[in-house]
Amino acid sequence: MRVAFEKFAQKGYNTTLSEIAQGAGIKKQSIYNHFENKDELLYETIKIELLSFYSTKSLEFDSYMDLEPKEALKTMYYSICDYYKDINKLKFWRWLLLIESKELFTKCRDLIRQNEGKFYNRVKDLLEGEIKKSGIEDEMLWPSIQTFVVMIQGVLDGMLLYHDVYDSQILIENTWNFYWKSFENMKGHKVS
Repeated sequence: MRVAFEKFAQKGYNTTLSEIAQGAGIKKQSIYNHFENKDELLYETIKIELLSFYSTKSLEFDSYMDLEPKEALKTMYYSICDYYKDINKLKFWRWLLLIESKELFTKCRDLIRQNEGKFYNRVKDLLEGEIKKSGIEDEMLWPSIQTFVVMIQGVLDGMLLYHDVYDSQILIENTWNFYWKSFENMKGHKVS
């Protein structure tokens, strides 16, 4: 499974079972003793990584809920970005968006959606508390959540594209500072 993860991170769905078998030092036929086909192996690889990520982050995020909303959100954001500093993990997750098999893509997307709900609820609770405390209009809750999630996705894309050009920590910090400054600038403004 470790080799499958590495190979899928390198080449995505284009990885062959022969490449995985060779990397693991086994015969290709041995893979068929455990998996019906490449799609099943890829799905199980995704499932293992995804469940590990969400269970670890869920416990970690629970410990942030006693912090002030800004600090909790910032800590969550930095934690997610730190996880993806491992370029293989980042590539692996980005390849998911390019799965050609509609059935497999749908299965993976649904698995992600089932597990990300708790994350969205935490972000919602934290931003809702900060919005009420700051006097920002309630209508800004969902745009604030969506912007937080899109910000993470954008940073991850930047890390992937430019990891060999500059220190990703600067991107992570600058993006957080801009997001929070924009959030604070909503105080007292009416939604148009």
